[in-house]
Amino acid sequence: MPLTLGQRLKALRRDTNLTLRELGKKVGVDFTYLSKIENDKTDNRPPSADLLSRLAQVLNADEGELMLLARRIPEEAKKIFTTDKNALQFFRTIKNSNRDQKFWDEINELVEKHTKRNG
Repeated sequence: MPLTLGQRLKALRRDTNLTLRELGKKVGVDFTYLSKIENDKTDNRPPSADLLSRLAQVLNADEGELMLLARRIPEEAKKIFTTDKNALQFFRTIKNSNRDQKFWDEINELVEKHTKRNG
């Protein structure tokens, strides 16, 4: 079973030795709401991108990972898809392909090689 946003946030919070109350104060939300998030009781309404960003900053976490776990599209991805027609076409091309982990590893490797070569 895949990791949920709540499970990840709880682990991150515990790793930083923060209570729900302390984290709530740092990110500007009530601790009871954070408890709902950690227990995956948000009625399929994920936290806002802004809150996820603040949580990532305070918890020293990867904002993109939290966005994906919350099923939100990271702002950098939105910007790419709304400004670069080639990026959008790339994803349209691969949307029906076999996208297992090996596929993504190979794509990432190709992109890294290309970026280093043309850096």
